[in-house]
Amino acid sequence: MICSRISYLTKNYKNAIPYLTKVIEDKYLNNGRPEYSRGVSYLKLKDNNNAKKDFVISRNKKWPAALKLSDAFFK
Repeated sequence: MICSRISYLTKNYKNAIPYLTKVIEDKYLNNGRPEYSRGVSYLKLKDNNNAKKDFVISRNKKWPAALKLSDAFFK
């Protein structure tokens, strides 16, 4: 978890993705935050399809930042 946050906060999005994936797979946090963070990482790397998938999961888990995303983004 710490490595994923450090990579994300330092804007090392490419390195953050595998760490965040591990957090998600291990169900370390189940509140939507890791999916949201990974979605942002994908978005910064211009991978909109994976970003949308993670944002939808994060929204379904009611993560506040994901709930604020514009519905237009998902069309």
